[in-house]
Amino acid sequence: MLNGKWKHTLDVSDVFYHGDPDDVYALNKGMHDVAERVERWQNAYFPTDWEFEYIADELVDAASAEDIDWFNEVWDRLYDWADSNRVWVRTWTV
Repeated sequence: MLNGKWKHTLDVSDVFYHGDPDDVYALNKGMHDVAERVERWQNAYFPTDWEFEYIADELVDAASAEDIDWFNEVWDRLYDWADSNRVWVRTWTV
């Protein structure tokens, strides 16, 4: 549910991985799925925002490299961007 603070919702809840961090296959699949969703959403809703485009591209690169530390670092930047642009990032289904 959106409150007055959020203008948009980026919903990755159906692909965000919350399972065992030692399940490398599932973790890598989750990174790929989230990165793909973020990139599609960025292209659809913020196609001219160069900062978000850079973040989305870097998420894809980190997922392709299967580098969870890099992915998490970029994910933190995505949250900062989202807060600044009034975008709620949904990672859990309710």
